[in-house]
Amino acid sequence: RNYYFNKEGHLQFYKINSGIADYYYNTNDVRYKVELSVPYIDQTDNGASQGCEGASLQMALKAKGKALNISYRKFLDDMPRSNDPRKGFVHSMYSNYPTNEPHWIDTVPLANYGNRYGTVEDIRSASISRLKSELANGNPIVVYVVSGFKDPVWGNFWYGRIPYNLHVVTLVGYDDSNGTYKINDPYYGIKWINHTTFEKSYNTLGKRAIVVK
Repeated sequence: RNYYFNKEGHLQFYKINSGIADYYYNTNDVRYKVELSVPYIDQTDNGASQGCEGASLQMALKAKGKALNISYRKFLDDMPRSNDPRKGFVHSMYSNYPTNEPHWIDTVPLANYGNRYGTVEDIRSASISRLKSELANGNPIVVYVVSGFKDPVWGNFWYGRIPYNLHVVTLVGYDDSNGTYKINDPYYGIKWINHTTFEKSYNTLGKRAIVVK
């Protein structure tokens, strides 16, 4: 347990490390911040411009001590492929073409793939409180959002309506003191995102998420 004081010597907060996460408590012993230790993977490594799902999932697995001995390239290449995103990855992870349809995989097949390496659960429709609870339990979450947390560019496809600019990130923490979430974004880097911005994007994608336990 580490205690932090201001210059007058008054306790400001204290921190407890569990190994996978830092937990921050105020002077009333109320936990207000959780920050998981999750290694970062750049999705564009090996030219995988469309590798956000795989990068985000492998980051979460590695945080739990899983998928440590498989390269990022092989992790991507072993993912299931299909013409149906509800069964496997659609199109290529290594090319932006075709540009008239998203390159992606939905939560069910992604979670099924993750279960080859660890314990992964599809928690689509999870509330914000559920997401925070999983983080508090030391479990990173793979979350579907809009790229750059911008407005969605919608497309209608035979399997349903989905944004062309969908993106996937790893949710690794939250801070209630300033209303932010910490994400490992495999394209844009490690960031703290305003809660309103994050929650709007999460809701836009139908609350798609998988948790690694």
